[in-house]
Parts: sequence; C-alpha cells; structure tokens
Amino acid sequence: MKRAKILCPLLGLMLAFGTAEGQVGEVRKDARANKESTKSNNNGDRHSGESSAFMGRLFIDAFRISFRGIGLAHHKMLDRRFDQPWIVSLDASMPIGYHFPHHTKFIAPEITGKWGLFATNARINRIWDRTGNFQTVDWQILQVNFATSAHFSLRAGVGISVDTEFNQAYPEFTINSGIHFQERSLNTLLEYRVSHDPENGATPRREFSIKQEKLLATTGPFNFGGFGGFTFQRWFSNTNFYFIQAGMSIHLR
Repeated sequence: MKRAKILCPLLGLMLAFGTAEGQVGEVRKDARANKESTKSNNNGDRHSGESSAFMGRLFIDAFRISFRGIGLAHHKMLDRRFDQPWIVSLDASMPIGYHFPHHTKFIAPEITGKWGLFATNARINRIWDRTGNFQTVDWQILQVNFATSAHFSLRAGVGISVDTEFNQAYPEFTINSGIHFQERSLNTLLEYRVSHDPENGATPRREFSIKQEKLLATTGPFNFGGFGGFTFQRWFSNTNFYFIQAGMSIHLR
C-alpha cells in the first residue's frame, strides 16, 4: 500500500509532463497573457508575490519543525546511553546454517552500528551446495530505532542488496525486533527482509529469521554471546530454504 501511494503521484507527474510536451505553445501563450495582465494590475502582482512568499515560508517552517523534532528525539535517546549502553553500540555476529533436504549451507557474517535514533547494518549472505553458490552483499544504509528499552527493541530500515554473481542491485527493506530478558543477557531476536526489483516487479529474496541469544562472557566493553535459531529464505518467489542456524556474537558497548 505504501509503495502504491508513492508510485501513484510519480505516475501522475510523468503523465503531466508527457501531456505538457505537446502543449508548450499554449503554456507560452498563457504566460504572455499573464504578464500583460500583471502589468495592468499591480495589486494582483503584489498579492501573488505575497502568497508565494507565504507558501515558501510555510514550507521552510514545516521542514525546520520536522528536522528539529528528529534531532530532539535523537538527543533524548543519546541521553539514556549511560543507563542503556546498547543505544550506542557496535554489534557483530557470525551465523552458520544448514538446509537438510538439499544439504545447502548458509553463512551470513554481519555488523550493525547503532547511534541513538539511527543505525546501519551490513552483511554478506552466502548459500551453496553441490549445484553451485550464490552470494549477496546487503547494506541497510539507514535504519531508525523506534524502540530501545531494556525489554523491547524495534527498528526498520532501507538499503540495497547486491547480487555479486550477476552485478544486480535491488532495494531492500528490513524490520528488526527483539524481546529482552535479564538485563539483555537473554534475547529473542526477529528479523524480516525483502528485496524488490523495480524493473520487473520480481522479489529476489524474502527472508525471515528468529534466534535465541545468550550472553556468555563479558570482558571490559565487550560482551560475547552464542545463539541458535531458524532462517527462512525464498528466492525469486520460486526456491525455498529452511536453515537451522547457530553462531557467535560480539557486542561493543
């Protein structure tokens, strides 16, 4: 639905530009008539200018309010980082998975940086079996941390997924959520990813994963953990994989 809301106005603009190409002469004629009209009506010109200036100020003020609101939310979140150190952190994990029906292996090392309201995530997603291998490099360029409490977390983001075999890049969207226990030493983590090819409407990958993580040791600012879980991947709406996964994680806070 959101994608449709974005595409419809863009389509409307494209159609408007397409129609205007054959009517430039009419536009020029209207512009000339408008100029002649404004010469004989200074008041109209002044009122029009005042109206344009008002709309310009309204737009600038709306932008400033939005920008300040985001900045305020970001700084308020950063103020909690001493009590909640995960608000500013660097997290890395190394999941390894196995799809038993076809003996397919899966590995997806990733790193996530969090800074207040914002986060970014990068990973390499590789699968292989006797028929060959396939790999993508996924970068969630910008993620927003909507919730970062001691018991619940939620963030969503947008980025790109690059197919390194055929040099194709697709927009990718993610949602990450966590339910946390024992001061975040025990965590249930969920993630949903989907990439989209805007050229033909294909879905290169749809992915869902759930894992249970347990922190095992702490050394200075580093927390070390282990996890196990399940990852489902559906490639090009045609091939499904069900990976049982396990791995290690490191958190710098």
